[in-house]
Formats: sequence, C-alpha cells, structure tokens
Amino acid sequence: MQNDSNSNNMIIEFKNVSKVFQEGAGDNLVDVSFSIERGEFVSFVGASGSGKTTVMELIVGATEKTKGEIIRPKNTIMVFQKDSLLPWLSVLENVILVLLNEKISEAEKIKIAHEKLALLQIEKLADKYPHELSGGQTQRVSIARALAVDPEVLILDEPFSALDEKTKEELHKDILKTWKEHDLTIIMISHQIEEVVLLSQRAFAMSAKKISAEIEIPFAYPRNAEDEMFMKKIVEIRRAL
Repeated sequence: MQNDSNSNNMIIEFKNVSKVFQEGAGDNLVDVSFSIERGEFVSFVGASGSGKTTVMELIVGATEKTKGEIIRPKNTIMVFQKDSLLPWLSVLENVILVLLNEKISEAEKIKIAHEKLALLQIEKLADKYPHELSGGQTQRVSIARALAVDPEVLILDEPFSALDEKTKEELHKDILKTWKEHDLTIIMISHQIEEVVLLSQRAFAMSAKKISAEIEIPFAYPRNAEDEMFMKKIVEIRRAL
C-alpha cells in the first residue's frame, strides 16, 4: 500500500518498510519505521552503505519497497551531491527546464526562475553556463531549480560535501533561511555529524540497514558548534551509529 500524505501535520511515514535488492544493486533496508511532520528539518546520518540513499529513493518513488507501507506527498524533489546541471544550457535555462511541463506561460516560467535565483542570491549568474560556476554557485543553482517547482519536500543528498568551509557556511545560512521563509519540509542525507547537529531538528541514525536511533536536536538557531550541549549531541549521534 502506498498513499499520498493525508494528515494535517504528518507528511511522510514509513511503516515496517523493507527493501531487498539483487546482490550489488543497492543497499537493503530492514523493517524501517519513522514519520516526518510538515515543516520539519530532519537528517538521516550514517556510514556509506547504511541505507540512507535507499530511504530517499523510496520517498521520491525512484525504487519500490519490498514490503511495508509508505505514506508520502507527490511533490518531492531531490538535490544531489554531484552536479546535475546540463552544460549546454545557461543557468536560467537550467532552472526553467523543470517547469517545461507546467501549464503556465513562458513569461511566467522565466519570472519564477529569476525569483528562485534571487532567493539564492545568484540572479546575476542567470546568463552564465555551468562550466563558469564555482562549486558553491553550482549547488545554489541546483537548489534554485528544485525550488522552482514549489515542492512540499526538498531532499538534500550530501549537498555540501564537496565545498570549502566558507562556501559551506554560507550555504548553510541560505538553506535555513529558505526553509524558515517557505514552509518547506527538508530532509538531508549526510555522514557529517556536526553538519547534522548544526542544521536539523531531528536526526535518524542509520546502521546495519536499520534506523538505530531517533535523536531530537532542540537547539535554537543559529547554533554554535563550540557549545557544550552541541558537542554532547554529536557524541550521542556518534554512539548510535
């Protein structure tokens, strides 16, 4: 059974979900259950092969469960770690690309694309091409493109791992600002525990194809990585992995 989200607050729910791949085809999941409320910022953290990506593929419908029940919204979009911009299109054209099937005028598509680029502070790059962008600019364009379809859920797959520290810090601020101002539900995949504590309200620690712990991160924003409670939360998550 697989449904659209039908609760005022709960937007995603997994009930005893398992996924078994043919050998070498993906990371299996075993009896995974969790729920995410509308407007939350949650993260899935764990080592490579722990099943994080499989959970995200199930949420977006890129793969099918073997058993269990999944409740999810239709309008979910994923931003990947690797550059997914088309090199022969300009920045503006890359953003417009996701709107091709929308029943709106060309002028409206261009307007939306410019608005999302402005939101990520990169409207001045509209006429540039992907090879002219830095790593941070490329990720901003990818996020702007994802936001153009007005998703209910934005999934970030290791979005900051290839960036330098200064760019990463700037993007953290942009993501939090976008989340707070646009009533988004954000799910982040990461193996960086400090990043998870810095950004998330809750973390699901994954180990051995299962969720090993659900950890609340109840700190106000902005967060201080040198705070004692921040450090204790890092230790708590590390122990759960």
